[in-house]
Amino acid sequence: MTLDESLDTKQLRAELADALHDQWAFYLTEGILLLVLGLLAILVPQVATLSVTIVIGAAFFAGGVAGLVSTFTGRRAPGFWWSLASAVLAIVVGFLLLVQPISGAISLTFVLIAFFAIEGIVSILFGLEQRRYVSTWGWMVASGVVDLALASHSVDGHSRRRRMGARPPGGNQFDLRRRRAHSDRSSHPHTNRPVIL
Repeated sequence: MTLDESLDTKQLRAELADALHDQWAFYLTEGILLLVLGLLAILVPQVATLSVTIVIGAAFFAGGVAGLVSTFTGRRAPGFWWSLASAVLAIVVGFLLLVQPISGAISLTFVLIAFFAIEGIVSILFGLEQRRYVSTWGWMVASGVVDLALASHSVDGHSRRRRMGARPPGGNQFDLRRRRAHSDRSSHPHTNRPVIL
């Protein structure tokens, strides 16, 4: 390290410290806002789930539109149909999550599994078609393999939770009715009080 590099580093650190000092109120406000939002996400998980579903839907939709634009921009490139299928899939998934966020929140796992599985297959086929034209075709195939691995992992995690009997926090209305009926039937025969398990 030369003397000039050392001075540049010191100058950069000083400028960074000045910028942080000048913007301290912004960083404090941002930290408080993120803390409040985090607490709200913990206290009201339904709102957080709905918000995440909408953000994921918007990301899929925007990514699909960008993919559609780039697909039609390079429509003479090989793999046009695979790129088009991928873009349309992202637009459809994003649109469904945006239009029906409550249903989307409930079925988001299944939507993501379907998306990653189809996207993985399309990426692998696109990469294989591109191998004659570009040297990076292996990365496209690897991306498809990662998508398929994510889909497989999600299916495995979902089936494992079902086997273990995991339910969403608080359960649903059916679970609550069944618990009430069970507690009514399981009253102790001599004292007429519910048995505490």
